[in-house]
Amino acid sequence: MRHFREAVPDKTTYPRRFDILIVDEAHNVAPQGHGLTALDSQRTQAIRAISPHFEHKLFLTATPHNGYRESFSALLELLDNQRFARGVQPNSRQLEAVMVRRLKSELVDWDGKPRFPIRRLEAIEVDYNAEEKQVHAWLREYTRLREQRVHDATDQFAAEFVLKLLKKRLFSSPAAFASTLARHRETLVGRGKDKTHPRPAIGILRRQVSQMDEEYADDAEYEEATVGAVETSTRTLADLTPREHWLLEQMAAWAAKASAQRDCKTCARSPRPGGIVKPDAKWSDER
Repeated sequence: MRHFREAVPDKTTYPRRFDILIVDEAHNVAPQGHGLTALDSQRTQAIRAISPHFEHKLFLTATPHNGYRESFSALLELLDNQRFARGVQPNSRQLEAVMVRRLKSELVDWDGKPRFPIRRLEAIEVDYNAEEKQVHAWLREYTRLREQRVHDATDQFAAEFVLKLLKKRLFSSPAAFASTLARHRETLVGRGKDKTHPRPAIGILRRQVSQMDEEYADDAEYEEATVGAVETSTRTLADLTPREHWLLEQMAAWAAKASAQRDCKTCARSPRPGGIVKPDAKWSDER
């Protein structure tokens, strides 16, 4: 940004200093979240700062937007602030004038045949065993107890994030659940010994959580963002009650054992007799 500012005048000039701005993976520059939680990332701020100095703009992405109006309208405003405004539902005719959307099903070869396989979805029924049903019940109880002790908006935001993330990780895999649960427990237990970290404000929480919605090419970077968000949010929560402590211990014990085994979901996705693998929506040919 410093190098760019040195190359452009302080104010927008006409004609523009540069001809065209091309932003690939443009969904990464849209604000993450929705409503009051839609926060500008550094990428958003960078594009907003440099875009007025370009005569034309071309935003490219193959990733659907996150579904939040605030985020989508802000991305359109970066593209053309004369037609669109952040937080305002875009006019369909104006949108058609600037947006080209193409689906894989529309792409054909010279003979008119589809270039990509037809997407077929098939639901796979997962029959959880007694242990997995029990850990889900423990997490539901832990969630209920935590939600009963929410005192203000900061508590509510932090609790909802941590508890939803734990549920998401539990449905993902025992190993993912174990790592997130461990960080949650360690922060709760260690907080009483470490008084150097004050209770974070809700604005800090939102910025930390919004980083998880960004695209990461490296899984390690995503895990680092997740760990930071879990630690920051957990520091806001009240101390554990005896029952909550017991529930965490039980879930942690199960996760440690289950991480080294195949869970029911993995078994359900295993090849059928004869080597045929059932298709899965998440791993189909077309996203």
